[in-house]
Amino acid sequence: MLTFSVFEYKVQVKEEEEISILSTCWTFSKPETEISSYFYKGATGGFFSFAITKDWASKNFSSKKFKNSRAIKKFLNGERGSYTWMDIAPKAHEMGAELSEYLEQANSPETDMPALKKKSMKLIMEFFDNAFDDSRITDNISLSNLDYHNVAKAEKIILQNLHLPFIGIEVIAQEVHTSPTKLKSNFKIVFGFSMLQYHKEKNMLLAMQLLQNSNIHVQNIALLTGYDSAGRFAASFKKRFGQLPSEVRF
Repeated sequence: MLTFSVFEYKVQVKEEEEISILSTCWTFSKPETEISSYFYKGATGGFFSFAITKDWASKNFSSKKFKNSRAIKKFLNGERGSYTWMDIAPKAHEMGAELSEYLEQANSPETDMPALKKKSMKLIMEFFDNAFDDSRITDNISLSNLDYHNVAKAEKIILQNLHLPFIGIEVIAQEVHTSPTKLKSNFKIVFGFSMLQYHKEKNMLLAMQLLQNSNIHVQNIALLTGYDSAGRFAASFKKRFGQLPSEVRF
């Protein structure tokens, strides 16, 4: 099963202010694998779930389209498990929105089924083209549901403190009631980032959304994303996106 989800949820960055964050997530799992999903109260969104048959997998994962077919086969033939990726496919949200329009008309006699199939395949390929930027499938690492649950709690703590400097692995581990070493390792397995890197990445994605979708002054965006100066924020933003905040907001 390949599942793509798009959710929007609100994070309180100050006592009096909430900001919406858009988050995408992919899960690739094998049959008979238990999957736990966690959602933040008030979140809105949807899922695209693709059931992959054995015949389809045998035919397509042997195709030249799948550059990492050997790693996929190793995963499918190994122990039970699943993997989760956050925000790995840059065009997935846009593709998902287009696919939604077709799915809403799926029961209509006028439904363009070839186009629906084509758009579904484009979304699937967007995942597989980006899923091997880290080595988790290649290394065949998987976690228990309890470990996923603890990582999900750690992620929530990070998101609730985006407006502050990173609070530290030890503090987060204490709140999650697990060891810092285990949490550090499991978090990177799930998200492909260290907790500090994830904090920085989410801050940059939040900053981009605020620049594109709000009138908040750049200096205030810097403060909202944990920077003590607009200059340091601009330098980090350019390093991440290749352009200055002023170049994003015309």
